[in-house]
Amino acid sequence: MDDPRKRLQYVNDFEQALKSLTAEDIKAIDLAAFKFAESVAISPDWLVREAIKRTVRGTRKWPPKNDISLRAFLCGVMKSIKNEVCSNLPGAIECHYTQLKSHPVPPEEEIIIKEREAWAQQVIESAFDHFSNDENVLTYLMGKAEGLTGEEIRKQEGMTQNQYNAAQKRLSRYRNANYPRGNRNE
Repeated sequence: MDDPRKRLQYVNDFEQALKSLTAEDIKAIDLAAFKFAESVAISPDWLVREAIKRTVRGTRKWPPKNDISLRAFLCGVMKSIKNEVCSNLPGAIECHYTQLKSHPVPPEEEIIIKEREAWAQQVIESAFDHFSNDENVLTYLMGKAEGLTGEEIRKQEGMTQNQYNAAQKRLSRYRNANYPRGNRNE
């Protein structure tokens, strides 16, 4: 943006959109930041600030007159930053979600568990990529990741039953098309 007036208008529009985020939006953004950040051991607060900073600088352009909500846009920016961090990590460090174990697992099971977790992470990331512009499906996925019931997701996010059912159906079609046997399709 070379025109200072357009730049100022863009920053003002973005600031107003930030101020208009609801408590649920902020909670969802924080949850996404936590999930993305934990996979690469960075601070969720830093990740949110970096997404906002890049948007204000214009290196990631938020389209205010688009159908994409600011919430979904910021989640996408954070995911891009996480992927950028992953690609810059030394080869010895794997970029994946870690899960704490409360009890020891036999070594042979540990290998199977790690393979399943790696595959599951790929599936989740693939779904998030595929539905990056579908706020209802992203809301559904994040709600389920939090352990919420369908009713809780609808209530917290203000979704109608039809929106919820449609999101579930789109996700189901995606799953059936890409993972027809529900596994790694080996």
